[in-house]
Amino acid sequence: MRTVSIVGIGQLPVERATAKSLRALGASVVRLAMQDAGVERARSGEGPTFIECLTYRLRGHYEGDPAKYRELSEISEWKAKDPIARLANALKEKGILSEKEISEAEPRARKLVDEAVQFALAAPWPDAGDLTSQVFVGG
Repeated sequence: MRTVSIVGIGQLPVERATAKSLRALGASVVRLAMQDAGVERARSGEGPTFIECLTYRLRGHYEGDPAKYRELSEISEWKAKDPIARLANALKEKGILSEKEISEAEPRARKLVDEAVQFALAAPWPDAGDLTSQVFVGG
């Protein structure tokens, strides 16, 4: 097995899709990238686009990690760039969502994730014969 260290998906050799990396940007930039690079390329027959959205990990590497390898000022700076919080603020400022709707969204999202995790944990393991089914190999 060979591993390769890359900074972003844009460094990978791509034959069937265009790859774009977006760093710590808001939802409006991702939407524009999807419109320009993704939707328009697909509609014009140019093929798929893979868009990688990179942001900052606000927590440590594991639950309970004190993350003393980072300055508090660095974490504070990145909290201000949090794309989810920025989107919520923009939707509130434009009158699209109320504070109540925004505050109700997080518990609903957490519940959906928890249900998905429980579903996955309860699911049977796939049959070993399924390992190579629906795997695309270009020729």
